[in-house]
Amino acid sequence: MYMQASTYQQEPHYYPYGGLMGESTGGDVQHYKYNGKELGRMHGLDWYDYSARHYDAAIVSWPTMDPLAEKYYSVSPYAYCGGNPVNAYDPTGADWYKDTDNTYQYSPTVHSQDDLKNGQTYLWKSMNFKRQGINYRSDGSILYNNETSAYNRMWNQADKHYRRYDRRGREVGGFILSNGKVLVLPDYANDYNTTKIDYYGYIIHKDGRITRGKETFNALAQIHTHQKGAGDPEPSYYPPLESDLGVSIRMGGKPVITLGYDDRVHAIYYTLKEKYEYFPLYSRTGLLRNEYKIYPWLKNQKF
Repeated sequence: MYMQASTYQQEPHYYPYGGLMGESTGGDVQHYKYNGKELGRMHGLDWYDYSARHYDAAIVSWPTMDPLAEKYYSVSPYAYCGGNPVNAYDPTGADWYKDTDNTYQYSPTVHSQDDLKNGQTYLWKSMNFKRQGINYRSDGSILYNNETSAYNRMWNQADKHYRRYDRRGREVGGFILSNGKVLVLPDYANDYNTTKIDYYGYIIHKDGRITRGKETFNALAQIHTHQKGAGDPEPSYYPPLESDLGVSIRMGGKPVITLGYDDRVHAIYYTLKEKYEYFPLYSRTGLLRNEYKIYPWLKNQKF
């Protein structure tokens, strides 16, 4: 179905869309160096501040004890990432935990077992932990090698996990990347109707690139859930710059895809002629069962 977006009559202005706080080195001296960590020169120690511990580059070691050393007697209190820095790294030593439904969750307010409720388990060693093609990242996002696993994570979070706190669930979003992987964004600040892309520091560029700090991801599409059970399961298109269509505009016409509560997968994209095209794709249930994939279809399209 091809429709005229009559309410949108002029070429959009592309804003930088940064997070709440911009990046700035500030002052004449750049204190943030190796791994982006602050170098403290107090008392001549020259240690890098990794929040949960300090790093001494001169001896290539961690001279301070891990704050949770007493929880892991079998591991040296000075060991980093459980002594396995090849498969895991732990920039701040915090924030991932296992919830009572056995799902991995992230919260910037969780820093130890003391911050959790009964039945929840602190997973400090899982920060940026890679396992079975899944990378639990330090900002609360998750990078999946398998797109079906990513969509199941998104729908389970939106329609099951968060319905325990809000009957409408919570929207969960991400990006389908040009290499076939799916980046599922953090969702701790989302509500039932919004994926807060900018809030988490992700900047959308009109060539399809998604950047966060020094990271760059090449996206083929944005994808999110419409799990609420009311309103439109399809991508929204009004107001043009504040809707799902607006995200497509910001991505230079790349499609925006929704996993709808109507058991359908929907897509919309901006055509660069003040028009947009909407079309249904697959059964959502079939997609979650690995009967269909979105990436093969995306890479053969020209948007």
